[in-house]
Amino acid sequence: MEQSIEISHLLEDVLDIYCLDKISNKKPYKASLEHFEAKLSARELSDSDIKEVCGLAAMHPDPWVRSTCLKKLIAAAPENSDVLEVVSFLTHDFDDIVFFPAIRACGDLVLSNSVSDLALLSDFSEVAADRPNKPVGIGHAAVFDSVSKILETSDPEILKAKMHELFPDGRDKISSFKKEPTVLPLNILHSHDNMIYIPPGTVEIGKFPSSIRNRLLKWDERGEERIVETKGFWIDKFPTSCAEYDKFAFSEAAKTHKHCHSGEAKNHLHIRNTLLDERFKPGDPVTGISWFDSFSFARSMGKRLPLEEEWQRAAEGDEKYEFPWGNEFRADKVHGIHKLSKTIPSSAKDWRRELLKLLNEKTNDLVVPVKEELNVSPFGVVGMAGNQWEWTSTNRSSLGHLNPSCCSNKSYVDLIYDYRSFSVLKGGTWTSIPEMMSTKFRGNDFIYDRHFEIGMRCVCDCPPPNDFN
Repeated sequence: MEQSIEISHLLEDVLDIYCLDKISNKKPYKASLEHFEAKLSARELSDSDIKEVCGLAAMHPDPWVRSTCLKKLIAAAPENSDVLEVVSFLTHDFDDIVFFPAIRACGDLVLSNSVSDLALLSDFSEVAADRPNKPVGIGHAAVFDSVSKILETSDPEILKAKMHELFPDGRDKISSFKKEPTVLPLNILHSHDNMIYIPPGTVEIGKFPSSIRNRLLKWDERGEERIVETKGFWIDKFPTSCAEYDKFAFSEAAKTHKHCHSGEAKNHLHIRNTLLDERFKPGDPVTGISWFDSFSFARSMGKRLPLEEEWQRAAEGDEKYEFPWGNEFRADKVHGIHKLSKTIPSSAKDWRRELLKLLNEKTNDLVVPVKEELNVSPFGVVGMAGNQWEWTSTNRSSLGHLNPSCCSNKSYVDLIYDYRSFSVLKGGTWTSIPEMMSTKFRGNDFIYDRHFEIGMRCVCDCPPPNDFN
């Protein structure tokens, strides 16, 4: 009992993350977290300690505390059955600062029982292919690396057989559901400074860009080509920055969940998980936020997230460009994997290798500031390719408005099988290859996850500029 009380006492040293009333000063919180980490690292854990730290790693609302506890458990008791169970469990954590260490530990500790958990995150047999259907993002690369260590192979056919063994009826259990209605923003007055009006027009969704010749992906878009009409709307000229988002995250509205979606998990922490990562500066695009975070931020501004077709219209213009600047990829116009690795990967294998380097190295600045005008769309919208993925309000399966109220209070497995839980992503990010940075490309992700690759920008439905005169 004394041991348990002492662990709890150590945790009391960690300040409430909301103590950072001034965003520029993170030192008090970081110091308290480092103090907790040092005390925990120096402690020889008893069996009762291990159980308590496992509970903290699995359930504490602060992702930095969860990550610290997980690392201690891996270092101190890598063969303990409770620790092995929590490592597998945390591969499904929503914050990448937690699930990346858990995924890596599965491979390092050769946790054979974790393969089914990892398979829920990514079809590793698909990632192993020379030309996978699905994007090989940094998370996919991490899963593939760990599975290869556990199964002692990276052979696509062997991995395919393993996936079939785990999911004999197929991995995708597509839910049938009605198209969800749109959720309108609150009636909050806002400025149109640094916003651009996009006139009505049409968008060709699902069309493969002809300029991508040596593509690494198969481009399975889960939907036929179609032409969609868009009404006029305003869109932010720049992606949302860390500074803009942080102002919201530490506001009373965020603490009280005034603008949140009804499907959001209870006691959700809106602070981005890149807050303590010095590579992400105030003027950089916000990342490390979930779809729910971006929804709440947009609502707090009296705005909303764009639909996929609205985002694409703003990016490609009337010219229907395949990239914001034209129909040919230009490496100097966009911040992607080629800028960080100094080369454009020539194969999926090379790409995975570069992604793992970026995951394991902490020295590089990963993104460029939002106002660095590397690429500008025909309408004048900045940064619509590369740097950060952007959440949309389009569901990846129904292709209608995403409204996940029905997904609340479900288990992770139920959620990840329910396609109402996935949003379309647009624009590509700093880990992306050229084809993923096309205006046409459709990424997607689990709306509860918070990745350092995904950010946002807002739109609104206000009248065109002339109507204000």
